[in-house]
Amino acid sequence: MTEIFKLSASKVKTFQTCKAKYRFEYIEKFPRIERDFQIFGSFLHEVLENFHRAIIGGYIGPDNLLMSKVFKDSLNNTWKGRVTAEQTKDSFAILNSYLLLRHNSNGSLPAVKEVEKSFRLKLNDQVMLNGYIDVVQTDIDGMTHVLDYKTSKYKKYLEKDLLQLKTYAYAVMMENSSLDRLRCSYVMLKHDFDHIEREFTRTEIMKVQDRYLGYADAIQSEKLYRPSTGPLCLYCDHLSRCSAGRDYLGADAHGETDW
Repeated sequence: MTEIFKLSASKVKTFQTCKAKYRFEYIEKFPRIERDFQIFGSFLHEVLENFHRAIIGGYIGPDNLLMSKVFKDSLNNTWKGRVTAEQTKDSFAILNSYLLLRHNSNGSLPAVKEVEKSFRLKLNDQVMLNGYIDVVQTDIDGMTHVLDYKTSKYKKYLEKDLLQLKTYAYAVMMENSSLDRLRCSYVMLKHDFDHIEREFTRTEIMKVQDRYLGYADAIQSEKLYRPSTGPLCLYCDHLSRCSAGRDYLGADAHGETDW
């Protein structure tokens, strides 16, 4: 029996960024380093997920009381001792900004339908596409809107990196054959929930399947897994295993070179 090859947007991005990193993470499965920015992002994702999950479940009380509860629950349970005081302060400010946006909406709020929506789609007999969508909502104009939270400070690189949004649009459209057009956004949490927004037609999105099958062929036919060195090597979880990355950064692998 042929084993199903599983793909995701993050898996493809890793392969495109550095084939050696792909080998370390997805073939040899070396552990990754849990970094502060990842903890911060995951914490915010969980709080927002639980906030909307409660509303979907029928909560009708004040937003601020609900946000306070889910914030404290996550801080004192899942993320106890892992979120720093500075991160707690920053995340509180971000979530407060979100509450202000909801308060100033004059009651015209999108209807959040699903949070952390999982999908597993067989592209053919050998390839499966999977992932999680942060939010699926219906906007006040009636259009289905897919949202992906981002905690990056930098917006510009995301404006051209639309694979993740198109992947999520594909998953939603495959589930709902009546959708001919879909709105998708990266939501910049550190920029007052500013949206990098795009609308896609079904014709555009159905091309995603062929793109992923192409990625699957490229990954499965790869033999060498050569590293791609650059400034981002400094932040790679596998720098200790990668001599090319260490050579690029210098002898001490901290971005410093010999005097």
